[in-house]
Amino acid sequence: MKTRHFFAGVNSPSGFYSHFDMIAPDKDCKRKIYIKGGPGTGKSSLMKKIAAYAAEEGYDTDVFHCSSDAASLDGVYIPKLKTAVVDATAPHGDDPDFPGLNGGIFNAAAYLRRESLKEHYGDIIHFANYKKTAFSRAYAYLSAAAPLLQSIEKSYREKMYMHGVEIEAQRTISKYLPDIIMPKTGKLRKLFLSAVCPEGYVNYLDSAFSPRNTVTVKGAGSRDFCGRVLNAALSRGFSAEAFYCPMAPGAAPEHIIIPELKIAFTTYNHFHHFQGADTIDLNEYTGGVPETADADWREAENLLLAAQTALSDARAAHKCLEDFYVPAMDFESLSKDAEKIIDSIFE
Repeated sequence: MKTRHFFAGVNSPSGFYSHFDMIAPDKDCKRKIYIKGGPGTGKSSLMKKIAAYAAEEGYDTDVFHCSSDAASLDGVYIPKLKTAVVDATAPHGDDPDFPGLNGGIFNAAAYLRRESLKEHYGDIIHFANYKKTAFSRAYAYLSAAAPLLQSIEKSYREKMYMHGVEIEAQRTISKYLPDIIMPKTGKLRKLFLSAVCPEGYVNYLDSAFSPRNTVTVKGAGSRDFCGRVLNAALSRGFSAEAFYCPMAPGAAPEHIIIPELKIAFTTYNHFHHFQGADTIDLNEYTGGVPETADADWREAENLLLAAQTALSDARAAHKCLEDFYVPAMDFESLSKDAEKIIDSIFE
């Protein structure tokens, strides 16, 4: 039994960036439960209970954390049961394509005593607006930090012998990937193993990788390296999981797992330091540290810290909203219906 921890969506320079559709791709999921509700209505608690029960029953489970509060959950996927439970409220609102067939909705907001909320109408609007403003500030800081991080990467690449990275990638592909071509392209699952959170830069690499089956890739060009290995695996028909940097979610992946081959590749840098049994050091192809790198990094780090502070402000506003919503909830009735959902998952 293994429980892996991920993020399905992250705070990025362009706002909230989502791969929620990859929590449980439709073809791999027979049932998906979409939980609706507001702050403090028990969505995360229900998912934690489901994840805990799955672990007790010995099921492998993928647990998805909220990048706005890593202690809260956004989703749970149990591969053997082909069942997922996801938070389907903003900023990752969603609905089942075929309600009643492959998905259902559990509305936690239905257990709210609305009269209790009306007494705090003004305060609720105030904290909701403050939360929205705090997120806008956080994204502005992340957006300002992104060009500096890109500048650092570019300056390293300019001093790097990129053909050496290509040669190293091809050598690795020949070593770890069978030289066969299957009739179909492998399936790709895109997720995140790290995120910029109120708690800081949080990652769950330890839950996803085993040192014995992991190759650590060091140095500039590591994302290019992982991208080449990923494309080679997919073209050979092997499915893969790719994990992206929250500050560059549209770029090549930082980490990849190829389950069928029981092999993984992870980038080693300032933010994550997982050490596998094998190491590929691309630093031998670089010409040293660029002159501007240290100054750019200091500025970027200050902006990342400012973003984390803004995210903390957003989380504090959310907790203020919970203070109004929790007393208005009928948790006794919700718990009874939630138990029915849990029973239906594990029957």
